[in-house]
Amino acid sequence: MAFMIAGGEPFLLPGIANLFRDHPDRLFLVFTNGTALKPSDYQILRNCSNTVVVVSLEGNRDLTDLRRGRGVYQKALGSLDRLRDAGVLTGIAVTVGSANVEYWSEPQNIDAIIAHCGPLAMFIEQIPTGGCESGALLTEEQRAHFREVVVQYRDRMTGGAFIIHSPGDEEALGGCVSAGRGFAHVNPSGDVTACPVSALATHNLRTSNLRDALASPLFAMIRENGHLLETEGHPCGLSAHADELERMAQDLGAYRTGGPESAARGLERPVAIRLQRD
Repeated sequence: MAFMIAGGEPFLLPGIANLFRDHPDRLFLVFTNGTALKPSDYQILRNCSNTVVVVSLEGNRDLTDLRRGRGVYQKALGSLDRLRDAGVLTGIAVTVGSANVEYWSEPQNIDAIIAHCGPLAMFIEQIPTGGCESGALLTEEQRAHFREVVVQYRDRMTGGAFIIHSPGDEEALGGCVSAGRGFAHVNPSGDVTACPVSALATHNLRTSNLRDALASPLFAMIRENGHLLETEGHPCGLSAHADELERMAQDLGAYRTGGPESAARGLERPVAIRLQRD
């Protein structure tokens, strides 16, 4: 079983690296902004062959600092250097939007970052959320062109780089893999949602288990209605069908995470997930 851990910033949680060390039979992919890792984290991660630490960058110094704050670019590169020196599997994660798509459409810029940090690069297209302006999203033309760039880059590298592109790569998997088709999302309060974009749940890990959540009527309904997972020129299927999904979920007793029903479950504190061996 594999776990993707994102924030916020995971390394602000004291002792989180101990989780990776204590469960060597699990795979962890950790997303970080690269500003909060401590010397003790590097020391533990040095011996964690089951952990990949992916550092978020937006592009060059100007693009990264514009979105993430002054000085973050240099700190992120420093963290990449220290992770690599410690022998930790590492790479970068990029949120691709209108501001940086031209930068990443130049293969030499991908070459440069891979030469610095290693062959893993994840390009995730900007998904509209409550705080995202429509102008930050890729146009259909930009999305199509960037997909061509990724495919051509892979062909040119002939296996020399491991590039992940979302949502483009989901085509090979038959579409979006959320709602238990390939992954599910657990928020800090323990609500189990179809994906990080979805804010609908029927199960919480404080009162149920992950197996029941994956087999829930909500997840089954999403899987059985395949059109809900089709992007239709959008970076996220469930986001593209958000209104329809919410109407369908109401009949299954789903609640919006972070709302009154979620609060009524006593979810003020982050949930602790126990990783049990099969």
